[in-house]
Amino acid sequence: MSGLILAADVNEPPKNPFLADSPWPMTHRNPYCQASSPLPGPNRGDVERGLYKARTVSEEAVAITLNFSPKNSNGNFSIWGSARNTVYKLNGIGEKWRSAQSVRKGGKSSQAISGAYTVLDSNGILYVPKGTSVLVYREEELGEPRSSIRKIHEFKIPSKALLNAEEVIVGMNLTYDGYLAMVTDRSLVIVMNRLTGDSVSLRLNPEEEVSNSLALDENGGIYVVTHKKMYGLQWDGKALRVRWDASYPTNDLVMPGRLGRGSGTTPTLMGIGNQDRLVVIADGEKKMSIVAFWRDEIPKDWQGIQGYSRRVAGIHPIWFGDPARERSITDQSLLVRGYEAVAVNNDYGEHPSDVWSNFWTILWSNYKEYAPYGIEKFEWIPGKRVLRSVWANPHLSVPNGIPTMSEATQLIYYLGQHDEVWTIEAADWKTGELAFRVPLQNAIKYNSYYAGMEIGYDGALVSGTVGGAIRFSQ
Repeated sequence: MSGLILAADVNEPPKNPFLADSPWPMTHRNPYCQASSPLPGPNRGDVERGLYKARTVSEEAVAITLNFSPKNSNGNFSIWGSARNTVYKLNGIGEKWRSAQSVRKGGKSSQAISGAYTVLDSNGILYVPKGTSVLVYREEELGEPRSSIRKIHEFKIPSKALLNAEEVIVGMNLTYDGYLAMVTDRSLVIVMNRLTGDSVSLRLNPEEEVSNSLALDENGGIYVVTHKKMYGLQWDGKALRVRWDASYPTNDLVMPGRLGRGSGTTPTLMGIGNQDRLVVIADGEKKMSIVAFWRDEIPKDWQGIQGYSRRVAGIHPIWFGDPARERSITDQSLLVRGYEAVAVNNDYGEHPSDVWSNFWTILWSNYKEYAPYGIEKFEWIPGKRVLRSVWANPHLSVPNGIPTMSEATQLIYYLGQHDEVWTIEAADWKTGELAFRVPLQNAIKYNSYYAGMEIGYDGALVSGTVGGAIRFSQ
């Protein structure tokens, strides 16, 4: 993958030299957790001419992230997946779409969310959380899908740092100086040497829950959202400290389909270089809003927004085109490019919200009595320092997957549903209008089940599914 492609894009965050130089090396694609890409995805003309086909591959459900390796000297590459019990590689080379290698993680199964967020580093090493451990894998031949997978380390979080045996690692990222940054479900932030397993940690508040990953910037900033507060931390290469914290609108309700209380979004960074530097989330209210926080020093002339922490730079309700709606929910992190952010609706209706009920809610989320509708885009206007809604489309449905977008094609891509049939869809980034829709089937194997849509090599789209994975390519 050419670094020139990334360097030419003014909206691309600084490149992390310790991440794999590939189209999608980690969950949400980059340390800013924006889930957008400078690379081209499918364009409307090629799709309408039938040049793209959807292909599925059978593997264990569900790899939330598919980590792409760089291409090797033979032009080959591997696609890594982490499921609940296995780590596997897929072969996406050529027309066929195949399962290549798989190994079991071993030990007791952990919570599904522990292992959802993964990182592939510049040495071709895959890091996977499992409970209170970090499992470390490499392939025998870099970029060769059929080469065997070898577990080379298992690093454990020191037991004295944990509250109890049930605490688990949730989120994972990679700092710009090459350390693993992680957060547990009980708000323990860990920075670990990825070569030795040595770590330092900082407990934010044992009463605050975390159900999302964490974002990082190039200056050592680490951003974590609990079900009560947004935190900005500082890593200086040796120690962690809290620079700031701010409450945001939330409640203790567990919404149907949500994996926890409070915000359902991983913090996402907005603004690069000398731009306004923000961190954005969707809040935890029943009728949610998008909230932007100043992530560095608060401007001295900032007057604040009445009723909110002065750290809050902007807030705007998320209505998905219907101001009269009583509830809006998302469990998919915000999709960000430049100063713009997209949210998708995950309001599944009035259903139980316990763990077992949520399993069925997400499994059936393409059916009429569950399917959510609505996508909305917002933008930060730096001169006026306000968040505003740009457009909303209440007719599009992204039942449970994380969307992506291409700077090159200006399209949003996602696994959707239409009339209860799973679909691969694209919406126009500038207008929100449907660009194309490719029907699949009303079949569980196409259900994204929280997985993210990703842009890979040669304009291909890939996503984890309940059936394993799907690829949409020429």
